[in-house]
Amino acid sequence: MARGLCEPKGESDRPCAGDPPWIFARSYMTYAHHRNPVVLPRKPEGFVVAAGGYSGGWPARCHGLRSVAGSVEGGLLVVDASVDGTGSVFDEMVNDEFVCLNGVSHRERTYYDVRTGRAVVALRWPGSSEVHVKVEGGHVVVSGAGCNERFRLDPGAE
Repeated sequence: MARGLCEPKGESDRPCAGDPPWIFARSYMTYAHHRNPVVLPRKPEGFVVAAGGYSGGWPARCHGLRSVAGSVEGGLLVVDASVDGTGSVFDEMVNDEFVCLNGVSHRERTYYDVRTGRAVVALRWPGSSEVHVKVEGGHVVVSGAGCNERFRLDPGAE
């Protein structure tokens, strides 16, 4: 199954290049709508597919930028997203031109149990905040920017 999933469509389209997890970025050009699923092979077979989120929409001229990355920490798939809200909000049309305003920038981090594919902790914070997130002793620890929180992970997902 991985062979068919990971075969390139063209020379520059290699979704499974390098070590997993892989980002399967997809662009729907009609609406400048981008989806970014993160895929991690699961042993002995199958995959964990996590939503990396989407950006864009209609009108296609007003959308921010979203970057997505995946990593593995112990038994967790970690999906990080950074959203730049610059020019992401449609305001009005002036002389047949779109006027786009700045939206909110933020960061997201979601932890998925690699055994089940279930999201166990999802966090979101302002893009300008210096927030630090780490897995420590069966907990996700959030610190910085006035935060000092610990979230318990399911047993075995550490």
